[in-house]
Amino acid sequence: MIINVSSLNNYLNQNIIPIITDWPGQLFIKKIIIHLKIQQSATNIPQIYKNFHPIIGPLHVALNSKEIALIINYEFFKQLFYFVFGDKKKLAKKPKPWQINLLLELAHKAWQKIKKIISEKFGPYCKDTEYRMAIDLLDNIIPAISDICTVLFRSDNNHPFDETIKSFLVHFNNYYIKNMHSRIRAYTTKDSTKDEIIREAFVIELGYQDTNFKSFHYYLPVLEITVSTKQLPCGYSTKKISLLINCDLCNTLLQNQYEAKVLICGHGYHIICYNAMEERYIDNNEDNENENNNNDNNEVEDLNLVLSEKDKIEQKFTNKLVNVLNW
Repeated sequence: MIINVSSLNNYLNQNIIPIITDWPGQLFIKKIIIHLKIQQSATNIPQIYKNFHPIIGPLHVALNSKEIALIINYEFFKQLFYFVFGDKKKLAKKPKPWQINLLLELAHKAWQKIKKIISEKFGPYCKDTEYRMAIDLLDNIIPAISDICTVLFRSDNNHPFDETIKSFLVHFNNYYIKNMHSRIRAYTTKDSTKDEIIREAFVIELGYQDTNFKSFHYYLPVLEITVSTKQLPCGYSTKKISLLINCDLCNTLLQNQYEAKVLICGHGYHIICYNAMEERYIDNNEDNENENNNNDNNEVEDLNLVLSEKDKIEQKFTNKLVNVLNW
């Protein structure tokens, strides 16, 4: 054990040690930490355990992301699997990691070969649902999840997601999945049939759903499958569903005399419409900031009235000291 090593034991008294592991590996460490916080000194467990900090690592983030991407788009990858390996082979509902990596790599490499031809065929203004779903999966999701471990954490490339992933890595975990499993186990028994467990899971899931959000289903004629909004670009999960051939702001034909752009989310705008919308957003933010600044100034004025002369001198000295430290 780490705590039996004297040098590490002394280190832990003043520092923390991150424990990089997946959710099952974090579970018991977190239970110990919570137990120590509740019991305080009334326990035989060394308090030094509180300085362990279990977090999920980039490898587990990458593996989980790839698995989720394949499961959500299972019908697409199943057809790819049959096309490559034949109809006699079977693709499991939850494939092994090497199978997931293989299918993602096949899709990515094949897309790189035909991307230019497909883009020229459909043009820059196509907002067809099936086309946007394929573009989002092949040109956005697969490259992103393939870069998490190999590019972000194993190379010096300046990836746009670099700082975000590192800053919020601690928030990537399987808590919601494990919590769902715990709730299912609480409402079922070891004698429950498969159908009973599935039915109970649906009932629990309904309790989490946002009643203001409506999920839609779309039929994709080429793949011959029906998909929900979770399999489509994020623009289909907003209140403003993308219009098929029109600008999503002015509602006029997208492909006219004005320059236009279709975004990865599925929405498309004339450039002048998008700029106008962005300016409106910036103006609203500036108005909110000005209002907050006015409120802060009013609070400062009220505070100055309360402060005594001695307090003002001490406050002024503190402000000057902070400025010096920030040089």
